[in-house]
Amino acid sequence: MRRSLQAFLGQDSGAARTEAGFAIAALVGVVAVAVFLVINGGPRERAPARLPPEEAALVELMDGEIRQFTRTQVRQRLDTYFDPFERTDSQLRNAHRIWAERVGDRLYRDPDLANDMLAIIDRAMVARGVTPHPGL
Repeated sequence: MRRSLQAFLGQDSGAARTEAGFAIAALVGVVAVAVFLVINGGPRERAPARLPPEEAALVELMDGEIRQFTRTQVRQRLDTYFDPFERTDSQLRNAHRIWAERVGDRLYRDPDLANDMLAIIDRAMVARGVTPHPGL
């Protein structure tokens, strides 16, 4: 291979020397990239971005538990229930008790609404560390 390279470089045309220069530059570039990847451990997977609790709850709820509300309606309710200045812990606990009773009541006229509200309030209670009333 060395002889071939010397024969190639020994040609008098300027084009051959230019081509050899490009070939050597490409080879040096490939080696540099390989060394860089070896030093840095190769390509890394990105860590998944952490969502704020409200957004994580919204994604989980919209993926299965919500029957009636739109994404915007769920977001509005989550914003209200996640904010302790909007709903105190006791208000959140009472809302949970009321909606849990409605979910269990077969005569309640809108079971999907009750299910959605209970799911939203459950997520807010877990995020805020509020425990439900005893017996629920």
